[in-house]
Amino acid sequence: RGIENTETSRLNRVLGGMNFVPRPILLSFRNTFRQRGRLALTLLTLTLAGAIFATVFTVRNSLYATLDDALRYDSYDVQLTTPEAYDRAQMIALAEGVEGVEAAEAWTLATGRYIAPDGTESEDIGITGITPGSQMIQPIVTAGRWVEDGDTNQIVINSTLADSIGQVAVGDRIDVIVRGETVQWEVVGIARAVFSLDNAAWTSYGGLAAAIGEDGLARAVRLTTAESTEAFQNEAFNAVSAAYANAGFLIDSSETRAALESSFDLRFNSLVFGLLALAGLLAIVGGLGIAGTTSINVIERTREIGVMRSIGAADYQVLGIFILEAVVVGIIGWVLGSVLALPISRLLSDGVGIAFSNAPLTYSFDVSGALLWLALATFLAFMASFFPARRASKLTLREVLAYEG
Repeated sequence: RGIENTETSRLNRVLGGMNFVPRPILLSFRNTFRQRGRLALTLLTLTLAGAIFATVFTVRNSLYATLDDALRYDSYDVQLTTPEAYDRAQMIALAEGVEGVEAAEAWTLATGRYIAPDGTESEDIGITGITPGSQMIQPIVTAGRWVEDGDTNQIVINSTLADSIGQVAVGDRIDVIVRGETVQWEVVGIARAVFSLDNAAWTSYGGLAAAIGEDGLARAVRLTTAESTEAFQNEAFNAVSAAYANAGFLIDSSETRAALESSFDLRFNSLVFGLLALAGLLAIVGGLGIAGTTSINVIERTREIGVMRSIGAADYQVLGIFILEAVVVGIIGWVLGSVLALPISRLLSDGVGIAFSNAPLTYSFDVSGALLWLALATFLAFMASFFPARRASKLTLREVLAYEG
């Protein structure tokens, strides 16, 4: 071991030709790859830790990118639904008369069931009759088009419903039971389901209202408010609720954008913290591996340290050699972990998205996670190797001569 190993490898020949690099640094690089089996075990742990660490940040980034898509999908600040259909024009006028409400739209709602050619029925489908051209809903249309003015028996279905029906394409006609009547719709578009496993479909307000006999009536109101804070949105909701109560309108359910964001944040953070805890445990194991490897290296290379001492190597030079070796291992682990994170983060993002909404997340690799792991891996390697390296730097020539390893 140490100075007794005189084998000339390709790495040694390459390093030997780098005369412009200080000898202690070249020695550190050479010694890093001396015990390849031990190095491989340490790198395995660091690589897994780095890959999971970078993956966690990428999944988090992808979750929030998908959340942005979802919030654009339902681009409102407050939504109210009613158990009965009320005068649409009056619902809009009352809502827009509340201070802080910038715009209001009233839509109609219905529940239907798809009838397959063999007569079997699907699970419930939530059908919404929207205002064509509305900015309060901005879906991700993956095939065909969105709802337009003049649509009567045209419908857009979400990907969840499309998957459950199977073999449905733009231009197909489907039969749906709505309020006890069978209505035939032409599928003109398919929209991606975002954070939703429910069957959903959209058509024009006029088309759905005519189909269910509720012309001029509405069952849902969407509002945009002057401010986006939760307190302001709640205040606007309370004011609109009071105005509706005075008019005799009952409210069945309500939702604010701020509350929706908070709900998603809670769910996302629980997942992210769990993954970070796993990455932290792997990082600790990797740090222990570096510390153990450095300690063994110090013992095995006692004679080498003695030779360096005999030719005048200072404490800081011996200390630096061992710390640099550990830092090199940490950086190699970071590189391998970052490369491995690319496919792992893609697979995990897709898996999380399918679990949440039956569709992959909007993938967005987070470079900051990989850079943060570089800093952590370097710091971890430095701290894990410092004390064994310091012990090596304090070995005296007498201790070296007394060593019989």
